[in-house]
Amino acid sequence: MSDYGSGAFTTGPYGGRKQYFSKSGIAVLIEHYDNGLGFKGLFQTGVGDFLGCNFTIDESGPRDFILFFSAAVNIEKKDIIKIKIFNSLDYFFTGVIRETPIDGSTKQEYNYTGFGLTDYFVRTNAEVRNYSSKTLYYIVDDILDHVLLPKAPAIIRNDSKIILPDITITSLITNYSQVTEVLRTLKKIAASDGNNYVIGVDASGEFFFKPRSQETIVSLVVGKRGNYGIDNYEPIDEIEQRTKYFVLDKDGNYVTTISSTEDNDIYEDKLTAPDLDNASIILWAQGILTESEIISRSATINWKIEPWDPILLVGDGNIRIMSSIPAETTEMPEENPYGSGVYGSGLYGGGQFTGIDIIDILRCVEVQYSLTAAQGIRIIQLGSLPIRLEDRIEDVRKELVDLTVSLGV
Repeated sequence: MSDYGSGAFTTGPYGGRKQYFSKSGIAVLIEHYDNGLGFKGLFQTGVGDFLGCNFTIDESGPRDFILFFSAAVNIEKKDIIKIKIFNSLDYFFTGVIRETPIDGSTKQEYNYTGFGLTDYFVRTNAEVRNYSSKTLYYIVDDILDHVLLPKAPAIIRNDSKIILPDITITSLITNYSQVTEVLRTLKKIAASDGNNYVIGVDASGEFFFKPRSQETIVSLVVGKRGNYGIDNYEPIDEIEQRTKYFVLDKDGNYVTTISSTEDNDIYEDKLTAPDLDNASIILWAQGILTESEIISRSATINWKIEPWDPILLVGDGNIRIMSSIPAETTEMPEENPYGSGVYGSGLYGGGQFTGIDIIDILRCVEVQYSLTAAQGIRIIQLGSLPIRLEDRIEDVRKELVDLTVSLGV
């Protein structure tokens, strides 16, 4: 480690920064903190007992993770870990430890597992909070300041990442709902403006509530060698989702019916609203309808992580898939591969690629990272999950947390 490291004219007393690197293979750095964010130490692949890690990032930010060690280390439950890759200045993951090896184990590998900071959403109860004629921003602000952040000091508030429509809710009572349930309700109401919203805690530990990104975050080329290349692309087309909802209030009384189509080939479902007034219930139901309008194509792709350009990829935004390089060409054109051109502008946004066509532009749903000292790979899910399945996954997650809390885990 050196204060004179690479990164000229950046941070550090002499224009550099403290640099953690591996001359060959992959260097993964774990910053280790207690749950009050007191610094406890560092772990790096290729140094000591740290072998590698797996973690997943979806639209809510970091989700689950596992750290692999060859011996027991001083990581405890509720500790906070932050992951960096190679010499990147960006955090790729921030999470909380929930399970550690049992003392006295003679296992050859010691695993430490946990979840991203959205884990606090399902562990924190909003108790009874009564909102009358309050905006979405006011309610989110109140939940953050008086419910979530006091119990989860690792979560950072960044107002620039809270972007909400100007919608006033006539009445909302939380009635001992967990924070995740309250935020899901607010997310659906926000989506009544026609946008999909994402809520979570990002890789740096900052809370966000904002419209889903519609930007193309990276362009990948089938058959390209080196960075930005993938071996193959095999998408799957599913039946387009068309939904009709019968909307009930919290007491089970019919309020209205909303539908995305009058087609015969339709999925009919019942929605029972949380503790809202009828006007807000209709906004809530309209938001669910917006979220249900999804693309029917999905795909799974593998993208290798390169040491010189690791690139943080998260489950928000679109990925552009480009056709194979023409047979007479062995590599991507050298001229301005990332600049403006027929395929867009900005970092990784395009460049004029002669003979290379766009195959698909699909939503990035989930990115799984698998990292050891020898190699790194991203497994990327493209497309989307049906909204009913997304909600059910969240419900199962809540049930698992309730079980682990009751067992004292």
